[in-house]
Amino acid sequence: MTRAIRRRIKHRTPEGPTDEHFTEDRAGPIAAGRRSHEGERLMEALLALIIGTLTACGVYLILRARTFPVLLGLTFLSYAVNLFLFAMGRLVVGRPPLIDPTAAAYTDPLPQALVLTAIVIGFAMTAFVIMLALKARAELGNDHVDGMHEP
Repeated sequence: MTRAIRRRIKHRTPEGPTDEHFTEDRAGPIAAGRRSHEGERLMEALLALIIGTLTACGVYLILRARTFPVLLGLTFLSYAVNLFLFAMGRLVVGRPPLIDPTAAAYTDPLPQALVLTAIVIGFAMTAFVIMLALKARAELGNDHVDGMHEP
């Protein structure tokens, strides 16, 4: 981390110097640039950790024998894929997703469209699996994935 430079400032009045206090300045543009890169690396690592955790939890839950954990696992996997697509699209803040003659630059709208489509498909898949699980529960009398009773 960078050290701040402390400066002593005296408030001057017509009668003379009075109150003293300290202000802190940043250590310059090089240190500020280094700090922003550290923050970017931290956010990239945090996003990768979140995507990995969601994927691992999703795979673990998909391998369970009951239908509700399988449904949660599919949902976690769809969240992980959505975050991955959004992160790979290089989100840019403050730029329009459409080409505008007055804008200096624009962001790629394809990742946003892919994530929106994936959200809709994920919702439809979740509704279908819930209805399928309820139908299997009504017909078989249990919520086991194979439809067999446990010993």
